[in-house]
Amino acid sequence: MIAVENLVKHFGSVKAVDDISFSVGKGEIFGFLGPNGAGKSTALRCMMSLLFPNSGSVEILGSPVHGSGGPFWKEVGFLDGEVRLYSSWTGEDHVRFLERLYGQKGVAEKLAKRLNFDLSLRVKTLSSGNRQKLGLLLSLLFQPKVLILDEPTNALDPILQHVVYDLILEAVDGGASVLMSSHNLSEVERICTRVGVIREGKMVAVERIDELQKKRATIFDIQFSDVVSKKQLQQYSSHIQDLGKSHFQIRAEGDVSLFLSFLS
Repeated sequence: MIAVENLVKHFGSVKAVDDISFSVGKGEIFGFLGPNGAGKSTALRCMMSLLFPNSGSVEILGSPVHGSGGPFWKEVGFLDGEVRLYSSWTGEDHVRFLERLYGQKGVAEKLAKRLNFDLSLRVKTLSSGNRQKLGLLLSLLFQPKVLILDEPTNALDPILQHVVYDLILEAVDGGASVLMSSHNLSEVERICTRVGVIREGKMVAVERIDELQKKRATIFDIQFSDVVSKKQLQQYSSHIQDLGKSHFQIRAEGDVSLFLSFLS
């Protein structure tokens, strides 16, 4: 559904996106994970032809993105990390404009109800959270086959975040494929099937979520009141630093439930 090959985007000497490749399959939710400034937004804007890359290629639904005005754009819903809207328009104005542009009726009223959003409000009166709701509504408006979402839960309260997760999962149940960026590992773990980790413009790993979780490390700094030996701890980790007097620093990977049970 999405294929990115050797994508490069530089701004002068800054390598914002440095030769990344990945793909998103049908019915998949692919998490694009990295800290702020890692290059996620730049990569997504290149994929949407809002920026022209220095090199590399992007295909969506089998068609090349750059230089193509193909009909596949009608099948793509996009949420930018910085939602740009017409300040004097209402939410309904935006919806009707897109419906005329695309020549089809959307599901705005249904989405507005789910997101608790008032379509009659003008954009200039909206809080950052309500702007985000409108951006999400417009990206989901025509029930697209491909969703590309940059930090979809940004500025939303926890209740609305769960609503967004439900909407994404329902879109996938309806046949959509999703690429969503996030800087929040727990969010990606919650709904994604695979994740690409980007750091300083480079894709440093592409993993299934269950494999990523196995590699997750937790550092424990523990002072025991009773005498405990390093040997007693070695069944839970091979990375143990004995600091003396039953004081240890332990690096445990993957599921730490057995280790926590031992500690209790």
